[in-house]
Amino acid sequence: MGSKAGDRVDYHPIPVSLVPATAFEDGVDAFFDAVTTTCARAQDGASLKLVLAQLQEERQTPDVASWRRLEARLGYDPDQVPDALIEALSRQEELIGAEGVEEAALGNPGARAPEILEKVLSASRESSVEIDLAEALAAAAPVNRADLRRPIWMVAEDAADRLRRAVGWSEGPFSNVALSDILKVSWKAIRAATATARDLPYGARLRGGGTTEKIALQTQASHDRRFELARVLGDALWTADSRFGVISRGKTDRQKFQRAFAQSLLCPFADLSRHVDLSGPSEEQIAKAARRYLVNRNVVTTLLVNKGHLSRETLGDVLDAA
Repeated sequence: MGSKAGDRVDYHPIPVSLVPATAFEDGVDAFFDAVTTTCARAQDGASLKLVLAQLQEERQTPDVASWRRLEARLGYDPDQVPDALIEALSRQEELIGAEGVEEAALGNPGARAPEILEKVLSASRESSVEIDLAEALAAAAPVNRADLRRPIWMVAEDAADRLRRAVGWSEGPFSNVALSDILKVSWKAIRAATATARDLPYGARLRGGGTTEKIALQTQASHDRRFELARVLGDALWTADSRFGVISRGKTDRQKFQRAFAQSLLCPFADLSRHVDLSGPSEEQIAKAARRYLVNRNVVTTLLVNKGHLSRETLGDVLDAA
């Protein structure tokens, strides 16, 4: 139905709902069960049932399922990954583990994935930023990923809150001194360090033989570097037993956890809510809050969007804070 010039037009927000991956998979399984039952006597019913049985077998075989995920993250169809690429990734998997290779593949998909990963590993080794997260991990307790029944951002908020309380910074801005104390490195050294991964698609952390880790940083500005290092800490909490971690713009649970953890550690919402008008945060308030918490203003904006106090369209092309 058309409208006349001068008529009022109302725009209503489109609600965004998040569904756990397990619930989505259960729904898809139920759908195909219904389809195969309905089509049991159809001409192609037997063929469809056979294909679905093969797919189910692959999903229930850990090694095959892991490989299929890697193929998809690399951007290839099943069984279409070049042999040379398979061999290169297999060698790297021995060094950094299967999950590390998967995250790296998503950070830079395609035929150059092993080459880029090798450059990131070199950037990590060459970095002058060496941190020790042993005490932080003990204080905050690693995340139990076997029981993620809640949204990732909630799990990340809780982890950040545990760490803040453990180190005596339950409220207010998380200072450079507090962050450097957790990382066991001076802030002066952090500020002076070269961003060895600045020209690469993603950054990383690489643990040595003990508890120390080398960090391949991408950022230069102080507030961005704070957020990047907070993500590194979040990654270590997510995968305490992993010696390699990718810091990318990926959308995996691991990357989402890193970003949500960093937001909550540096700019906890409970504290932020006392410094902005939640009914309609202004640009001036957002900028002031960013200065207060020593973060990029995108961190504040993203947090307000995720909490429902700004429309998602507000972020535009800068939804990721780092």
